[in-house]
This record gives sequence, C-alpha cells and structure tokens, in this order.
Amino acid sequence: MTRIDQQIPRSVVNGIGWPALPDANAAGMLALQQQLAQSQWWSPEIVCTQQQTQLMQVLAHALDTIPAYAQRFQMAGLEPRVPALLEAWLDIPILKRSELRMAGETFMSQRIPPEHGKLSKVQTSGSTGTPITAYGTRVTALFWRAFTLREHLWQCRDLSGRFAAIRPEGTLLPGRGQRAHGWGPATDVVYASGESFTLSSRTDIPTQAAWLQEVRPDYLLSLPSNLIALARHCRERGIALPNLREVRSYGEVAGDELRQLCRAVWGVEVKDMYSAQEVGYMALQCPEHAHYHVMSEGVRLEVLDAAGRQCAPGERIGTASQYADVPGRTSGLSEFSSRALGRYCADPTIAIGADQTYAYRGASGGCAAVDDARREGLRIPITGTSWLSVRHRVACRGKYSALGGRQVRRFYLRSRKYQRHRRMSRILCVWELGGGYGHIAALAPLAQALRVRGHEVTLVLKDLFYAEAILGTTGLDYVQAPVW
Repeated sequence: MTRIDQQIPRSVVNGIGWPALPDANAAGMLALQQQLAQSQWWSPEIVCTQQQTQLMQVLAHALDTIPAYAQRFQMAGLEPRVPALLEAWLDIPILKRSELRMAGETFMSQRIPPEHGKLSKVQTSGSTGTPITAYGTRVTALFWRAFTLREHLWQCRDLSGRFAAIRPEGTLLPGRGQRAHGWGPATDVVYASGESFTLSSRTDIPTQAAWLQEVRPDYLLSLPSNLIALARHCRERGIALPNLREVRSYGEVAGDELRQLCRAVWGVEVKDMYSAQEVGYMALQCPEHAHYHVMSEGVRLEVLDAAGRQCAPGERIGTASQYADVPGRTSGLSEFSSRALGRYCADPTIAIGADQTYAYRGASGGCAAVDDARREGLRIPITGTSWLSVRHRVACRGKYSALGGRQVRRFYLRSRKYQRHRRMSRILCVWELGGGYGHIAALAPLAQALRVRGHEVTLVLKDLFYAEAILGTTGLDYVQAPVW
C-alpha cells in the first residue's frame, strides 16, 4: 500500500524513474498542486488580496464582453467600473438562478480567449433548485481536476486501490456496472491508479449491495441518501464490505446519521465535499475533522442570511453561496445564489374541489397546497416533473383533470383499474416522481400534514431509490408504481 503523498509521478523519459520527469500535462497539474499547497497556509489577508487581483480581471472581462452585467450594475445604482464595483462588492445584487435561467445566454461571454479552449455545456439537474445551463472551458475543467486531486492528496488515499462510484449522472443503465482502468483524469494525468467501477444510482439497493460485494472496493463514492439506504440494508442483512477503507460523499448534506451508520456498519469514516456542476468545488472536508475548508483559490464564497447579509461565525442558516469565478474562467462574473437547502415557490393557479379528483403538475418553481391544508396556509414545493394527484375522502364524481398533459392522462387511463369503487380512502399519490431526493423530501411534509388531518395517505413512487432514506422514519406508506 502506497499513499498518494508517497507515490511517484509517471516519468516519460526512458531510464529515469525517480525523480520523475513527467509529460507537459502532468507537469502543469503538479505545478498547480504546488501553488495550492502553498496558498492553503496563507493568512486571510493574503488570500483576500489575491482574490481581489483575480476579481479585477473577472469584472473587467464581464464588463467588456457581457453587456447584461453592466446593465444590471447600473440598474442597482452601481458605477460599472472595476474599482467602483470592488469597493461596493457587497452591494452587487445577487443574480438568482431563476433570473439566470430566464435570461438564457445573455449572461454568457461572446468573446472567449482562445487559449481557454472550446466551450462545453453543463446542464444542472435541478434536484435541489432551479436547473440551469452553464458553460465551461478546458481551463475550468483543469481547475476542477486540480481540486479533485487536492482532495485525494489531503486524504492520503492509496491510488492502487479499487474505487467504486454509484452516481445518478451519465447514461448508465440501472443494474449494469462499468469497469475501467484508472480512477479518472484528475489522478491518471500524474499517477498510476487502480481499477474503478461505476454503477447507476437508479439501481435498487439490494442489487447495489450485491454489486459492491462483487467489486470489493477500497473506496466508495455516492450521494449521502444513497449511502444511508445502503448502510441500513447491509446492517439489516449482515452484509460486510471487508476491503472498504473510506466512504466519500457529495451532492447532499452529509449529516451525523450518515457518519454514524458508516462507522457502525462498515467501520469507516466519511469524507465529504461541497461542489456544484456550475460552480466547481466550494469546500472540502478537512483531513482531521468533519469541518470544511473553502476552496478560496477557486471561489469567492459568502454565507448569507435570508436578508442577503453576511452571517456571523457559527450562525446556522440555509445555504446560499455567492461566488466569483475561478482564475481563468471566462463566462463573465459568475455571481449568483446557489441555494442548496430549500427555496420558496409560488402557488400554481388551480381550483381545488371538495368532491373532485385532480391531477396536476407543479412545474419547476411551483407550489402545491391541498384542501384544508391550503386554507390553513400549508405550502410545499413541487419541482421538475413531479405529478400530484389528490382524492378527497368523499365519493368522487369527477375524473382526473388533465391539467398536466400527456403524463396525467396516462396516469388516469392506467389507474382506472384501481378505481372500481366509488369511495376510496387513499388520498395522496405522487406520480412520475423519478425518485429524486429533493422531490420526495419536498412532498413528505404535505403527506404528513394530510395524515394528521385524518386522511389516509399513500405515496406511489416511480422509483424507490431514496424512499427508505427519506420516508423511513415518517410512518408514511409508500409503494412502487407499476412499470408502463
């Protein structure tokens, strides 16, 4: 076993193994790591000075190539000049994700410096917020890989080990894992690494556990909610992963339950990272404890309260990150709110009848409230393609209102066989939910509120992937929808 901090880079010169003489790409990555190893020990004052220097270039590029930013600054009463904007940094209005989405490509630079390489599109999932389209370059990809390698170095991993990832991204089919030589471009550009294995997170939990027993990973990466479901399954069935050394999590909050389960079931610690596809790395977990270090070389991160003011140290709130772009990114001043924990949405326009059955779509950014829950002011967000149908306890005289289009009509036609009786006590069904963590978590409080009011509630989910992790302690009934 060789820790990464003791591993020798690949050498491309015949007869020279140590000290290694790497190729140009590896040399560039190692040069970046040397700078990061220095700057991580700088004082806050030095870091702030260097950030200001980079912000001057980002602001200048935004003002020069993206007219929408200059207009936005002027509308806020700010002078569209770099020195003035730096002085009034905290007065720059936050560009919300919804605004960015509506604006389309008007906030995109039309003059990308050629040395930054071609543009690549990033489409965010919107699982915890409004989905947006962002763009990166070869340089942004380089910085993403640099922070990935930094995280491996911080945690002193053994790159010769077997690495397994269970992810929702990509085109993997559920139940069909893939195998590759090497851990990926972030490590392989410099070091030799072991085998890696990838599986779709839409695979059911028992199959995931069996797959892990087969691939015998040293390191496991997945979403916290998936890891919790996996650990519970392994605990209940006595499944061991004897080779596992560490669990890595991303994409969601890594809470105490996840860390305690991984220690109790697998005997390993959790190492978490805070990132977003459109932002890059915002923070990495410290090697020595469960706190996080902001990636100040690549992000200007501010933690704000509900009023948009900077929070005091130790103040606990929902997350909002306001950041300026990493050195070399050329899409302009990327300064917008990235809310990872909750959001407020407006009600869709819909009439709720006491003796009707309705099926309707809560579009991205919408809210749903039902019957007495609505009258009492209960609000709950429905995101993406979440479909909600509500059946009142009294006899239903109406049909499903096809307000949502084709999928709702299909729901009605397919569910007719369950409606032979005129009186039904089951109230709430969620359809075409896709099993997304944010979607199920958003609907659970509504279902609980209806149950408290005397309704019998059942959630019908297209995918049970996150169901156990989210609904396991709520007492709510849930079933998997039939495949159409």
